[in-house]
Amino acid sequence: DPRGALPEEGVMTGRRIAANISKRFRWTTRDSVRLVELFFRILGKNLREGKRVELRGFGVFRPTLSTRKKASLRVSFRTSATLERKLEE
Repeated sequence: DPRGALPEEGVMTGRRIAANISKRFRWTTRDSVRLVELFFRILGKNLREGKRVELRGFGVFRPTLSTRKKASLRVSFRTSATLERKLEE
């Protein structure tokens, strides 16, 4: 698997999201990658701060601190009703 290649179909990665943004909005790959990296950085920061993150029409990310042996952050995700309906179509 050469570095930089897109993963198999059906696997959604940051790189694939950036490629889709670039194609759909005619952005440069560089700008699309920056947008996706910024999004994940902001998402991670908010989750680490214990904040719930809601993306309307997509779902909700909720952080939970696990205190077993070693403290770690776990994130749960619940899809929105809108996304559920679209997935069922």
